[in-house]
Amino acid sequence: MLEVTKVKVEDRLYLKIKIVKMDTSLISIITSIDGWFKAMEPMTYGLPYEKAAEFHAKTYNYMVVWKADGDSMGTLTGGIDTDDIPTDYIVDYRPKQELRPYQVQGFNLLMQRDYLLIADQEGVGNIAPSS
Repeated sequence: MLEVTKVKVEDRLYLKIKIVKMDTSLISIITSIDGWFKAMEPMTYGLPYEKAAEFHAKTYNYMVVWKADGDSMGTLTGGIDTDDIPTDYIVDYRPKQELRPYQVQGFNLLMQRDYLLIADQEGVGNIAPSS
C-alpha cells in the first residue's frame, strides 16, 4: 500500500510517496519513473508532480491512499474536493426523482472512477427520499 501526498517545496510541487508495507515491486515502479528521488523518511520516495499521471497509470492495480497535506488519514476522512465536479449530469441520465446538486456530484464521481465509496453520515441525503 502507498500513501501519497502532494507537497510544495520551494515553489515546486512534488508527490511524497510512502510505502506502508515493504513491497519491492512498488519500489521498482516508483524508480522506473524519471525524476524519482529517495526522501529522508524511511521507505519514502518523491516524484515531480508533473509525473502524477504516469505514477497513477503504473500503480493502478495497487492500493494508493491520496492524503491531504497535514491530514493523518487523507481522503479517507477529508473527503474528495468537489469544487470542480459539475452539478449537471456528465452522462445522459434521467432519475425517477430529482436529485440534489451534491447528489448529482456524487453520481458524476461514480461515473468518473472505477471504485468509489460514498460514506456520508445518516441523514445527509445520500439517498433521494421516496414519494
